[in-house]
Amino acid sequence: MNTIRKIALSIGILVLLAALAIPTFAADTTKTVTITETQINDSYWVTNPSWRAVSDRSVDLQAGQVIVIETITPRKGDAVTVSITYTVAVTNGRIVWTADAVTSNGEPVSQELLDQINAHMSSSWVHYMKTHRGSGRVTAIDISDDAITLTLTSKR
Repeated sequence: MNTIRKIALSIGILVLLAALAIPTFAADTTKTVTITETQINDSYWVTNPSWRAVSDRSVDLQAGQVIVIETITPRKGDAVTVSITYTVAVTNGRIVWTADAVTSNGEPVSQELLDQINAHMSSSWVHYMKTHRGSGRVTAIDISDDAITLTLTSKR
């Protein structure tokens, strides 16, 4: 009888361990985060640019793109109005912004400067997302005339 109990206990433990070893397939949870154009334009980044030469910054959301307009006044020289048009994509759960068009006083900038802007924007956005977005993998982003909506998906 003692041997039968040991065998039954061993089988019970093996069944329990097997059950624990089978992964539980929890449903993905999806949440959306929406940032309105008003929230963006009221943000500290827009109202108090870190570079003192920048003033009159504004963000205009349009379907599928973001336009940032600002005035840059160097210590020596005339003020320059800069307009940057950004588009966005989601690649492997990461948001990738691209400056598609940049003008300085209405004239397009060089490709070299455009490349520098894209490199800077990429690193800035990665930092922002790490500190503000919360948990989850970005699965979609949508830009409308009045908001940016992120869709985040995470495992339970």
